[in-house]
Amino acid sequence: MNKTKYLDLTALEPIDQLDTEELEFHNALTKGETVSIDTEETRRYYAKVFQVSNGRSRAVNVRLKEQDYIGLKTKALELGMPYQSLLNSIIHQYLTGKLISSIR
Repeated sequence: MNKTKYLDLTALEPIDQLDTEELEFHNALTKGETVSIDTEETRRYYAKVFQVSNGRSRAVNVRLKEQDYIGLKTKALELGMPYQSLLNSIIHQYLTGKLISSIR
C-alpha cells in the first residue's frame, strides 16, 4: 500500500484537511516540482470572481457593553485579525448553525 507523507501544515494553511490529490499537489508545489501560475493577472481575475460571488456587505451600527468591546478587540488581536472581521465571522457562524447559542 502506497502511503502519502503528510507535511506539517502551519496555521496559515487555508485548508485544515487535504484529500490525497490535494496533498500530492501541495507536496509537489513545496518541492518545486510544479510551477505556480500565480501572476498579477490571475490574482486580479480571481479577486473579481470573489467580489462577485461574495455578495454585498452592509454597514451596521451595534452598541456593545464596554467590557464586551474590549474583549472582542483583545480576542481579535490574539487571532491577528481586525475586530470587525471577527464580529462578522461570529455572526455568520451563528446564522449558519456552526456556532450554537447556550441561551434557549
